[in-house]
Amino acid sequence: MKRLRVIAVLIAIMITAFDPSRAAARVQLPQPTCARFDGPLCSVSLRTGVTMRYLDIGPAAGPVTVLLHGFADSVQSWSLVVPTLRRLMPWERLLIPDLRGHGDTTQPPATRCAAVPDRCFRPVDYADDVLALLDAEHVARAAIVGHSVGTLVAQEIALDHPSRVTRLVLVSTAADGQEPLVEAVQGAIVQGEWQQDFTAAGYTWPAGVYDLTPAVAVPDFTEFIDEQYDTSAVAPADLLARVQADAKTVRLGTWIGTLDNLVIADNSVRLEQLGVPTLVLYAVQDDVFSPNAEQQLISSLDVAASHGTPFWWKQYGVLPPPDSGEQTDLGHNLPWEAPTGVAVDAATFLVLGQPTCTLYRTDYPTDIHRVMAIPNKATVIHVGAGPDCLGR
Repeated sequence: MKRLRVIAVLIAIMITAFDPSRAAARVQLPQPTCARFDGPLCSVSLRTGVTMRYLDIGPAAGPVTVLLHGFADSVQSWSLVVPTLRRLMPWERLLIPDLRGHGDTTQPPATRCAAVPDRCFRPVDYADDVLALLDAEHVARAAIVGHSVGTLVAQEIALDHPSRVTRLVLVSTAADGQEPLVEAVQGAIVQGEWQQDFTAAGYTWPAGVYDLTPAVAVPDFTEFIDEQYDTSAVAPADLLARVQADAKTVRLGTWIGTLDNLVIADNSVRLEQLGVPTLVLYAVQDDVFSPNAEQQLISSLDVAASHGTPFWWKQYGVLPPPDSGEQTDLGHNLPWEAPTGVAVDAATFLVLGQPTCTLYRTDYPTDIHRVMAIPNKATVIHVGAGPDCLGR
């Protein structure tokens, strides 16, 4: 069976990787009622105190891959990635949750968390929800694919519960969250401007705003999301509209608690003991996690590799960020901007134990919305056992 799966992936990659127009072809298999991005989500009350909504896509008896979105996002972040994953791994069951306080998943109870949101939105709290979901679905082990803040949740699961994780894919990640942009949103915006707006309107902070959205008292909140936060020069406009709409529903408890924890998160030492084979996908114009942060991550994973855990690190894009700040190549939101590449590399790694050697980059300046797949040109770092990358 495993050999047949390998052959199926190799054939599908040859069809899909260099012909993105075919990536969205649907695999016609029986689906649960909550398997559509435009339909209702599954729902389960978890032992952690939240009611989680999630997509359940693929055969119920198949091996499981969990997809974890980034901060202020939702299951919609994976809507362009999943069709290609289904094409490449039709036997796989995909569990895609809205994380706590995001999308349709509830925040933990205000009676416990409103006065101290930072105690309820730690990476370990998010991780406990995911593990509780796996337990509710009777899943012993799963591959974990995370994006942005979802990668810190994925790291937490793999570090504390390595026996539950088969492989780890980290898209737009770092070993810590101590980056200037993260600190600016947490300090200057949320704990600065937004707190001032709400206290001026007569609310207590944070207990009195826990269940409110920023739009209640922040006059420019909509513009902040649409123009500064959930933006991309590469992603399709219809996807941006969906993720921006979801971001506007995230409540202040989640904003405060998650960002307060993100700016102090640091796994650089813990990752030296990582025991799960890992693939990192990083974009050259990532405006959240800096190249210096990426080097720290690579150094930590290099130590883990010396203890027997291999890792692969692959760069997307080639153009360095221009001084103007304009986006000209792939950036932080890779699942929105290069979904075919993310799906192909993730599937290849999960099934074959290696990413592809294909370089994904924009066709800037001709057409920044066109992402090109160039065989055997990717920058890939590989340390540890196993092959380098597929195709070279």
